[in-house]
Amino acid sequence: AIHRHRASAKTLAFAAHRIARYCRLRRTDTSATRRAARWNALIADIQRGLPNLDAQSLTDVSWSLAVVGHREPRVLSAICHQVFGRVEEMAPANIAITVWSFAT
Repeated sequence: AIHRHRASAKTLAFAAHRIARYCRLRRTDTSATRRAARWNALIADIQRGLPNLDAQSLTDVSWSLAVVGHREPRVLSAICHQVFGRVEEMAPANIAITVWSFAT
């Protein structure tokens, strides 16, 4: 179990990625995940820690939100702001996945 209030932003991003990966592999409907209080609390905690995330974690978060179908404008805008500020440190694969995530 992850204790959200003591976990790093990177750990929380990894948790979101694992949840999205599970949903994708199981081909499950993600509407229940999007509505879950725990998911929304996790995303809110990640949003507060966005400035502390590295390029890979930003990519993981954007991919996770796309897979789950989480389209909250404030979260996506905050991720965009971080990505644009660090685009030079991102690998081409990170950029491609992040762009796909926002296009989905």
